[in-house]
Amino acid sequence: MYKCPNCGGNLFYDLNARKLVCESCKSDFAVDDFPEEAEVTADRDEFYINSFVCSQCGGEIVSADEQVTGYCPFCGSQTEVKKTSEYTERPEFILPFTISRDNCRDKFQNSVSSVPFLPDELKDADNLSSFVGIYMPFWLYNVRSEGHITENGVSSRHTFEGGKEYVVTRYYTRDYDYRGRFKRIPKDASITFDDHMSEAILPYPVNGADGVKPFHPAYLCGFYGDLPTVDADACKETVLN
Repeated sequence: MYKCPNCGGNLFYDLNARKLVCESCKSDFAVDDFPEEAEVTADRDEFYINSFVCSQCGGEIVSADEQVTGYCPFCGSQTEVKKTSEYTERPEFILPFTISRDNCRDKFQNSVSSVPFLPDELKDADNLSSFVGIYMPFWLYNVRSEGHITENGVSSRHTFEGGKEYVVTRYYTRDYDYRGRFKRIPKDASITFDDHMSEAILPYPVNGADGVKPFHPAYLCGFYGDLPTVDADACKETVLN
């Protein structure tokens, strides 16, 4: 979807330069140099993107690229993926990748090098060379909470008197009211993304050069994105608890 203005080559988001770089002439451009195809409706803000659907499992990914690799990132099958272009709900933020494919592959190989009975496909060079970054969707919740808490506590101390040791134990009850605000509590919005994995990568950087950025589809150049398949209201009670 994004072509080099100089030669017409494909652009990809370079993690080191933090810019879009042309595969052909190596020209680089800031993400904001490219206008976004967006459509604002009464219900939601949408953006135009390429969608790819696996013919085997029905898994769907989105990308700014015109084509994707010949395997499904969900079921792993070497299969045909059907491409369509559509408007879909636009995220508010994105956390750009900072670890390259080669770095990710090396970290993976080091982490599994001593694992016994490792399946051959996890050691296959072709599989390892096909690593690709996939942006996972998260809902962010701002929560205001207030209530009353009663805590039962106990404390002990040792004392000596008349050559003997005594343990003095005190039991107490503490009552207090609380009121608080919590911002940007994350909860993954993909039914295909294991909850234990999504929680393991938290917390993510919010501020600074490696923090979240306002969303722009150009960040997807060279990467994939999963679509939200869990409704925001379905996660609300979990977040509140």
